[in-house]
Amino acid sequence: REPARSDMLQGQDNPSVAYDLSAVKPEEVVNVEAGLEWARPGLTLRANAYSMAFRNEIAQTGELSEVGLPLRRNVDRSARRGVEVDVTWQPVKSLQVRHSATYSYNRIRSWTQIYDVYDDTGAWAGATSVTHADVVPLLTPAVLVSLAAEYSPASWFSAGAAGRYVGAAHLDNTNSADFRAPGFFGLDADASFSLARLVPFTAGAAPRLRVQVTNLLDNRRMFPSGYSYQYFLLDAAGGMQPAGTRYFYPQATRSVVVALDMRF
Repeated sequence: REPARSDMLQGQDNPSVAYDLSAVKPEEVVNVEAGLEWARPGLTLRANAYSMAFRNEIAQTGELSEVGLPLRRNVDRSARRGVEVDVTWQPVKSLQVRHSATYSYNRIRSWTQIYDVYDDTGAWAGATSVTHADVVPLLTPAVLVSLAAEYSPASWFSAGAAGRYVGAAHLDNTNSADFRAPGFFGLDADASFSLARLVPFTAGAAPRLRVQVTNLLDNRRMFPSGYSYQYFLLDAAGGMQPAGTRYFYPQATRSVVVALDMRF
């Protein structure tokens, strides 16, 4: 993959200074995958294993530019390996159940994080760096699991639900347990009703009422993304104490959408 314009210009649209356009190099990857599929009437299982070895992967730093865009730079060596499983089960004609899961092992061999340093008055006192070895890339949960079911007992009615679990993810590449987005579970549901029986003169238009509920359980701690700001504080003895702030982008609370479909 080639670096994007925002990578070369540090997220700015109209830069006022000259940037090094070769600072972020193209990334290279060797990807090996193997899959299996087993099918029987009413049941299909698929499994896929992959191994991706990166050189100069263009990885997010966990920082934001002046205009709020995520910054990225190269990491020398990194890898992403995992297994993906998909299962489709249809015990009867009116019911279908789908399950998918991804379990992954993701690592950056070495990451150097830049930290601001502040004195005991809160004034900026410079910057320092710390190198972290064998770290998990930011915003890369190791576990993703979903389960969905759809029930259609007749042509005039159908209903479904889908649940999804997303594992905890780091907000930066330091692997600090204090700067993680927690794992979360979300549940969505939908239903569809034909109105042709209730309003016979509209049968030709095939009116259908659809109701969709997102985040049915109204989970207010669903944080699919975010970032961190880590820094050091100088104490009276001249030592540096780690500190920082977590920032989350929360998913919306419960929402309901009602739609009427008609054919003309």
